[in-house]
Formats: sequence, C-alpha cells, structure tokens
Amino acid sequence: MANIKKAFNFRNGVQVDDDNLIVNANGLVGVGTTVPTEALDVRGKVKVIQDPNVAGSGVVNATTGIITSLTVTDTLIVNSSNISSGQVGEGVAIGSPSGIITATASGIVTYFGDGSSLDGLPTSQWDNVDVGLGYTSIYARGNVGVGTVDPRFTLQVGGNNGLTLVDGVGINSTGGIVATGVVTATTFKGNVDGDISSGLSTIIQLENTNTNTVGVVTAGSGFVGDLTGNVTSGNSDLGVAIASSLDVSGSVTGIAFTGPLSGNVNGNVTGDLTGDVTSGLSSITRLETTYINSSTTTGVVTTGRVVATSANLGISTASTFNVSGKLGVGINAPEHNVEVYSAGISSVTVIGQRNSVLSLCQRIPPTTGVGDSMGGIRFGNEAKSFDIFNGDTGNINQYLHLGAFVGVNTGNYNWYHRSTTNLMTLTYDGKLGIGKSQPDSKLDVVGIIVYRKCFCNWRFRGYWCFHWNCFYS
Repeated sequence: MANIKKAFNFRNGVQVDDDNLIVNANGLVGVGTTVPTEALDVRGKVKVIQDPNVAGSGVVNATTGIITSLTVTDTLIVNSSNISSGQVGEGVAIGSPSGIITATASGIVTYFGDGSSLDGLPTSQWDNVDVGLGYTSIYARGNVGVGTVDPRFTLQVGGNNGLTLVDGVGINSTGGIVATGVVTATTFKGNVDGDISSGLSTIIQLENTNTNTVGVVTAGSGFVGDLTGNVTSGNSDLGVAIASSLDVSGSVTGIAFTGPLSGNVNGNVTGDLTGDVTSGLSSITRLETTYINSSTTTGVVTTGRVVATSANLGISTASTFNVSGKLGVGINAPEHNVEVYSAGISSVTVIGQRNSVLSLCQRIPPTTGVGDSMGGIRFGNEAKSFDIFNGDTGNINQYLHLGAFVGVNTGNYNWYHRSTTNLMTLTYDGKLGIGKSQPDSKLDVVGIIVYRKCFCNWRFRGYWCFHWNCFYS
C-alpha cells in the first residue's frame, strides 16, 4: 500500500498504542505521552538529521519556545552568532579562553545592575552617598592609598607608614598637606606654620613673617614681610625688598630698597641705612644720606648724585654732590665749608674743554641764582691766557701779611718768567725792583732804561722829568 494515496478521517483522533503516539481530537500530537499539551508534545529525545540531497532538511524553525535543556554537539547559531564558539551577543565572547568573558572588538566589557550576585570581586569601602543635591557622591569609609597599601593619611600617594612620611605626599581631613618632594605652584595662599625646606623654588609672590631658605629662591614681584635671621645669597635679583634688617653676603640687584642695609647694594636705596655698608665697586644713581664715612673704604663709589649732611668718601665718582654741611677731601672733620687736605701735596684741578672758570660770587637778596656780584679767575677765555677778573664795579685788591702772624719777614710780590727768572719784585714796604729781587730804593732797575728829555713846564734844575706827559720806555 506504499504506492497508494490514502486519506484517513478520524472524528475523535487516532491512537497508535497506549503511550507512544497519539493524535487527539484537538489536533495535538503526543509522542511518548497520551495527553499532549502542545501542537507537538514530545517526551524524550528528538533527532533531526540533515539530508544533503533535500534542501532545507534538518532545519528546525520555531517562532517562540522554551527549551529546558539543550545539548548541541556540533554548531549552534543564534541570530547569525556562532554560540558554539563562545560568542554571545554582539562583540562578546564567553569561554574563549575557558572561563573568560571577552569583548572581541573594544576589549571593554560593561555590566549593568548592582552586581550583588557577582562573586570573586575585590572588596571595597566606597559608598554611594546622596546628600540631596541631585547627584550621588562616592565616600570612602577609610584612608585612600595610591601607590601604597597602608595609607596613614586620608589621601596618601606613595610613602611609608611610619610616624614621619618619607618619599610621598599625604593630605589629612583638615586640609594639611605633607609633601616630601618638589612642590611647584602658581600661588600659595594662607598661613605657613613650621619649616619649609626647598631645594630650588620659583615663587611669584611670597608673603610671610619668617622664611628660612637653604636653597635658591627666585621671586618675581618681591618679598614682603620681616626677615629674621641671615639671608645668604650668591646673586639675587629682587624686584622690591622691604625689611627691617637685610644681610646679604653676595650681590643684590633690585628696583628699590627700603630699610637699613649692610653689604653690597645694586639698585635704588630708599630709607635709612643703619650700620656699615661695605662695597667693592658700587654704581649708584642717587645717594641721599645724613652721614657717609668711607675712611676705610678701598673701593670705588660711582653715583649720579650725592646728597648728604656730612660725608667722608673714599674714591668716589658722582655727577652731582650736594652737601648741606661741610665737604672735606682727605680730612674727616673739616672746619670750613670745603677743605682739601693731604699729608703731601694737595691740589685741586679744574679742567674744561673750552675754558676753566673758578667763580667767587656774592648772592644779594632777592637774587636766587649763582650771584649777581661775582669775580674769579679763569684760563682759556683767550687762547693760552690766564685772567683775574672782577665782574662788578669794585676793585681788585692784593694783601700781604693780612693774618695775625707776628714777624718782620713779610713777603713780597714777585713776577717770574718760567721758574727762576725774576722779572720784577715789589716788596712789602713799597720798593719796586725791575730785574732785581731785593730792591734797595723805591725804584731799583737793573739794566738799560731808554727815555727822552722832558720839555714841559716843570723845571727840576736839569734833572730828567718823569712826568706822565713825557714819553719814556
């Protein structure tokens, strides 16, 4: 009957035997059960074999279904994903290698959920805290260590676990910071209590009451505050230094200095200098002081202007000296306004490129200039000429023995050519010698006098007349 088409119609279904195969009246097929609950209810194993000669054979299609236990001995593909090779979903592989979940594309596996059922994760003291600000913060119930498993600070990076931190950084819960290395910051604000030890520091602005530095400190805008102790510097460049006492063994360059200074100063000094200022070579634009004593100074002071009530300078160069008291050159306590003293030869030299003038002036009020009545001596007004002049309408007077000295050996007026040739001498008692240094008469001439006989109204019994109307030489 294999080649005969057959059709069966059973109103109440068909049953092959008592428990292997049944088709009930509802069209449900049961295999291994007489009470099927699904269109195909199979109790036992199902074997599907693909026939290569039949297209689509061996394929089981199901829209929905529940599989309690599934064993695949060859290849299982779900939604184009080869499940049998360990790939689960898009880009995630499980069991390749064994026991490992791997992201095949990005290398990052992301889990969603609270992770309460995950086992083998490291324990943590981090808590999620919601303080009502609309977001959740993370709180650590213990100290946090980075680079250390035994942090002794609230937050510690590296370092040891001893009483004193070594090779690390520690931050406590009150804002204290301990840094054992190099700290670089644009600005430090707040009070610094304790010692700050630094090797090489670059500070834009430092304001404090006490700084003890053993390394090199470079400050841009300046140091403000009191310096207590010794400040030792090789070469310091200061913008503004304000201190009650500044002791520098090296060289200090600054825009302005205010306060007592002792040591080398290169820059502007404003304020009182208390103590000794010892300098090798100083260049000062303006120096204003009450007293300058450099009797032991062997260096050179170069300044643009010196204003002092009392000054005792060594070797100095200045564009302007303004001394309100007395000026002594080579003398510590001058008695007169200007005194030049030397154990050997004292000399004052006035050099002018065109001419040189030594002016002696009298200021008559309300005149405010150099003086409206003046005289002096000058050289070079006419080439190679030396002049003694009185610029006013008075006389030119010469005096001998004007002082209070006692004696009869009063000097003379002498005129010389070069160093030894005596041209003329006028003694203190009124004897004029021409060519003779010791005249014996009122007029004592050595040499030849050429004259003419006078023809005038004066008669001297034949003597020659020396009246001014007579011509003589």
